[in-house]
Amino acid sequence: MKAIIIGNGPSLTPELLESLGENTWACNRIWKMFDKTSWRPKNYVRAELPSYNEQDVLNDLHEMGKVGCRLWLHRGFWGMNEPKKPHPDTGFEYFYTCKGIEEHDWHLPLICGYGTVVHIAAQLAVQQGADEIEFVGCDLGTKHFYPEEVFINEKLAKRANKILKGNVKATWRKRNIS
Repeated sequence: MKAIIIGNGPSLTPELLESLGENTWACNRIWKMFDKTSWRPKNYVRAELPSYNEQDVLNDLHEMGKVGCRLWLHRGFWGMNEPKKPHPDTGFEYFYTCKGIEEHDWHLPLICGYGTVVHIAAQLAVQQGADEIEFVGCDLGTKHFYPEEVFINEKLAKRANKILKGNVKATWRKRNIS
């Protein structure tokens, strides 16, 4: 089964999202694209522990709770307020990761916490049966499709890319939309 992991890079467009298949895994602020497309993800992953802004997480969970997808949340978010009045199809799954403090080898079935949320989404997809992963909007830089925020740890993103490339049959390409 193929899984499509969706990052928030500047290459992500509404047209690209509309072209995606069913088994999609989105992350972070994907909801900022929703006013431009009818597409919605099947899965959403939130995993940045310990460095996160609690209000940002609550806002993200509130927005994603409206979608009706499965929300995969790091167990460290347990106890935060889940969205009020979520879509009836919204489901919640919590997962643990290793500490992710220093680089190390791939170690499924325990989810590796070293890297970015894209790295974690790929591991969750593999655990759910994916044997092929396609990455979309995963530009591994410091910019997002929403320019008001900048990812400040480019070195971490590049290392996560290196770990992932060596361990999963992956397709990295920009889709051509005609």
